[in-house]
Amino acid sequence: MLKSRQRRSTELLQHKSFLWRVALYMLLLAALTVGTLSFSSFFIARSYVERATLAQLSSLVAAKEDSIEERLRQDREYAVLLASRREILQMVNTGKSEELAPLFAQLLHEEIPVVGMTLFSADGDAIGSVGISTSRVPPMAARTKLVPLIEESGWAGHNVFVQVRDDADVLQGFLVVRYEVEELLTDVLSVETLGDTAEILIGEVREEELVLLHYRPVGQFNQPLNLGLLRDQYNFGDVLALALSHVEGVQEAEDYRGNQVFAAYRYLPVLGWGLVVKVDTRQALSGVFAMGATLAVVSLVLLILTALLSVVIAHNVTAPLRRLSRKVLLLGPGHWGFHKSVHTGDEVEMLDRVTADLACRLKVVYENLEEEVRVQTEAQREEYEKARTILESIQHGIVVVDKKGMVLDQNAAADGLIGCNKLSCLGKSVQEVLRLHLHKRPVEPGKHPVLGCLRKKVPVRAVPEVRWSILHEKNGVLIPITLSVTPILDGKKLLGAIAVFYDITEERRVDYLKSEFISLASHQLRTPLSTLQWYIELLTSAGEKKLSGEQREYLREMEIASRRMARLVDALLHAARLEGKAIKPNRQNFDLREFMEDVAEELRSFAKTSKIACEVQIPDRKCPVSTDVILLHIVLQNLFSNAVKYTLPGGQVEIALQEKPTAYEITVSDTGIGIPKGDQKRIFERLFRADNVRQLDTDGSGLGLYISRMVMDSLGGDIRFRSSEEKGTVFTVYLPKKMRKTPKR
Repeated sequence: MLKSRQRRSTELLQHKSFLWRVALYMLLLAALTVGTLSFSSFFIARSYVERATLAQLSSLVAAKEDSIEERLRQDREYAVLLASRREILQMVNTGKSEELAPLFAQLLHEEIPVVGMTLFSADGDAIGSVGISTSRVPPMAARTKLVPLIEESGWAGHNVFVQVRDDADVLQGFLVVRYEVEELLTDVLSVETLGDTAEILIGEVREEELVLLHYRPVGQFNQPLNLGLLRDQYNFGDVLALALSHVEGVQEAEDYRGNQVFAAYRYLPVLGWGLVVKVDTRQALSGVFAMGATLAVVSLVLLILTALLSVVIAHNVTAPLRRLSRKVLLLGPGHWGFHKSVHTGDEVEMLDRVTADLACRLKVVYENLEEEVRVQTEAQREEYEKARTILESIQHGIVVVDKKGMVLDQNAAADGLIGCNKLSCLGKSVQEVLRLHLHKRPVEPGKHPVLGCLRKKVPVRAVPEVRWSILHEKNGVLIPITLSVTPILDGKKLLGAIAVFYDITEERRVDYLKSEFISLASHQLRTPLSTLQWYIELLTSAGEKKLSGEQREYLREMEIASRRMARLVDALLHAARLEGKAIKPNRQNFDLREFMEDVAEELRSFAKTSKIACEVQIPDRKCPVSTDVILLHIVLQNLFSNAVKYTLPGGQVEIALQEKPTAYEITVSDTGIGIPKGDQKRIFERLFRADNVRQLDTDGSGLGLYISRMVMDSLGGDIRFRSSEEKGTVFTVYLPKKMRKTPKR
């Protein structure tokens, strides 16, 4: 009892403790709360930083755009002021440019970022130049025109073309002022406030292709990059392509290097270029990621503290329950005492009281149950001994197997028939224990009747025609037996099977003596029966005129009775000879079609006499067969005479022949009285006649079908039937095309 309680304690320890479950639930709740707050904080911060960064980029790109436009506007206005000066008009009119150099020097002194000036006549001919010259004047629809200059390093400067007109507003020539933009680019491309990954991109469209002019700060090597067709880049969502398509905005995108960036973009109408300010998302959100790492560390510390606190709280909360469970574990036979010890004033105290009450009740129930179990066990033992005694006293051999065909039990009678005691057979396969033979031939492993019963879940009944025998293990003798196997089922679930068998050696011997007696008696009756028939025939033919009518009637009755007796004696002799293997089939080769036509002719006349229609279906081609023609004739005559005899006048009998690959099928069907279902299993037994047949015809011997079955066995064929009472019967003879040398049975 102590071991049982120890085992229950061990099992409880192996399961999850309530204490640890409570602690785990508290820890999970805390982890869910901390995790939710941490993730929410992280994503809120990320969203805020992202919006702030995009807003800063938008402001910056607007400032860069304003800076470029303001500088270009100033350069255009200053060039217009220069073109309106009197000395410029005088130089154009005179075609001399001596005063151009002092004017250029004055501009440099005033720190105007000019690098060259050129004068042209109204016809576009150069008058003179100072600094970097310009070769020609482009077509101008307006009074001024600004043309950016692109070199290998990108945007190198720009020319401002201004018309020079007199007081009458007549065009006299053109002034070209060339400005440098290094200082402007230094200011525009400077984005130190955004970090190391920030960049300013300036691009233009050149022959429908997107060209990146500036993407590095001034001073670093910068060569224009061809990024592909503008249409393709626009479809890809490139921000520079969007800017050159006159679209303004801010978004997260992928730059020309394949990096994820935050970008703001605008179109510069003065130059026809696109301007983009971008920064790498990782750098922009680096503070958020640092905050996320800090939150993770803080969350981990909080979880550790929560776990410790959860264990402490759970320990205090579950202490009454743990004490209660330890007391419950001690309950058992001999230890039903349970004292109330919980005083918490809640559900746990109520549970403690209920458990104490249940322990008292269990003590009473257990004491009564022990006595009842003892009584029932004694009764079951007595029943088992009775059943075992009955089983051992039965003369039939009984073997019990499980659903796999392994022997579970057997009685003493089975030990004697098998030649092996029970202990040696237990656990073996039923094929090894019951070494069955069918018609003196070993049964194949897959066709063992016990295994077939287990496989199909249907009983195997004892059939007289099936001759089982069992091989005795010790002396090697075949013992003839009858065998039946019944499955053991629990609903549809197979549990095993029971095989019942017994020795029929004495029955076979008695049956043999009976057949010998019938054969001898029939043989001895033939001589006096022949003499009786001869004298009856003599009296009938010689003294017919001297006999009265009553005497002649007596003679006819005697003649009918003697003929009936002769047929019965012949049938008995045929049966005895077939049983004793005295009749050996005489195999002959002949045409079965011609044979059937001859037989059919005989049968037609027989059916006509009984006022029964006869239909014959025989194929036109030859049907060669090798068998005993006389024995086959006996079978067909028996079947057809039965069909006519047991069919009422006006009925129909049909005989048909069909060829199969290895055999012929001969069917004899009628519309007669049929065979009752209860008699069908005995129809081929010797001297058996069905109940409805005995009422219709009292002259039958019950040997015709018995003889027919034995004849077909000797010919290597088979005979079967199907019948419905009051509807008719169909007998089918299976005749092999070549008779076996050894009969089937």
